[in-house]
Amino acid sequence: MNALGKEVIMAFYTTVKQEENFQKFIEELTELSKKYNIAIKSTGGVIIYSPDEDLSDIVYTNDSSSGDLDFIFSAV
Repeated sequence: MNALGKEVIMAFYTTVKQEENFQKFIEELTELSKKYNIAIKSTGGVIIYSPDEDLSDIVYTNDSSSGDLDFIFSAV
């Protein structure tokens, strides 16, 4: 069950761990939306990386006027 009490149906291309991570991400994203009054609508724009891939250099764009939310991998 997800945070809304609905049954979770795994996508055919996700592992159990990826699905668990996605559900946890959604729960935290929901809380962030409530906290900051910002909602994200994305269709087909979600990338679920495998747990062994390194996302430590991920940075999101910060242009609020564009209406877009995108990321890059930055060399820190």
